[in-house]
Amino acid sequence: MKKVIKVAGYQGDSSVHTRSMDFFINILSKTFDFEYEKDITLSGKKASSLIEMTRNNNIQVSYLWSSYYEKLLPEIQLLDLPFYFQNKKEVKDLIEIKFNGFVSEKLENNLNLKLLGFWDNGARHISTNRSFINDENSCTDLKIRTTPSELHINIFNRLGFKSCPLDVRDFKKALSNSEIDAQENPLTNFWNFGVQNSQKYLTLSSHLFGFCLFVINQYFFNKLNELEKKLILEASKETINYQYKLAEEDDKKLIDMIKKENVQIYEMTNFEKNNLLSKVRDFHKKFFIKFPNMNFKL
Repeated sequence: MKKVIKVAGYQGDSSVHTRSMDFFINILSKTFDFEYEKDITLSGKKASSLIEMTRNNNIQVSYLWSSYYEKLLPEIQLLDLPFYFQNKKEVKDLIEIKFNGFVSEKLENNLNLKLLGFWDNGARHISTNRSFINDENSCTDLKIRTTPSELHINIFNRLGFKSCPLDVRDFKKALSNSEIDAQENPLTNFWNFGVQNSQKYLTLSSHLFGFCLFVINQYFFNKLNELEKKLILEASKETINYQYKLAEEDDKKLIDMIKKENVQIYEMTNFEKNNLLSKVRDFHKKFFIKFPNMNFKL
C-alpha cells in the first residue's frame, strides 16, 4: 500500500503555484497517493493556517508566500525590504548562494519543517481604483490591502497609504465588496484574484520580488525510507525549475490579458522608485542593525 501525502495550497486552478503543485504530484503519483486541497480559503481557512497545518502534520506539503513566516522566522523580512533589490535575478542569486541554506537550517531546527525550495511569487506591483502611483501624494489616504505582516503595514503607512491588513481569504471578500482602494500583488495574483474587475490603474512598481517557501513536514519526511526521500527531493528540484519557467511565461502573457480588461498600466521610473525609497530606507537600516548577518551585499 502506498503512503498518503496530504497537500494544500491557497490558489485556484489557473494559478502558477497550483499548476506547479499538480506537476509535483504527477511526478510522485506512482510512489505515493495524494490528498490535495488546492485552495483552503474556499473552505473558510486562512492561507496563513498552512504553516501550522504543515508543522503539525495535519498536511505534509504546502507552499506559502515567505512573508507569512515573519513572526516565526524574522530574518525572512530580508525579501520584503521595499526597493532593496534591483531585479528578480539578484534575489534568486542571493537565495541560491546564501539564503537557502540559512532558511533551511532555521526551519528544520525550530519549526519542524523541511525546505524543499523557493518558488517564484513574482514582482509585486500596486493597483488602485483612482490613479497611478508615482509619488507620496498619489498614495495619500488610499486604503490599501496589505498582508498581515507588520513590516508591510508599517511600510505602506509610511508612504501615505492607510494599510488594511488582510489574509488572502479576507482580501477576496474585501475586493468583491469594494472595501479597499488599492492593493499590491504580483501580476498572477492580480489576475487570478480578479483585481482587474474593480481596480483599473496598475502601476508596475516592482517594490519587491516575492518568493514562496515550498515545505514538507520534517517528522513525516524523516520517517520515509531513503528511496522515498530521494524521490521527493528530486521531484522538488524538477518542480522548482518548472515553476520558475511557468512564472516567467505567465508574467509575459498577463500584461496583454490585463490590458484587454481596460486596465491602464504605468511603469514606475527609477527616479520615482528612488523617491519612494527615500521615504522607507530606514526600514532597511533597522533590519540590518537587528540582523547584521543578513547583509549579504557587503
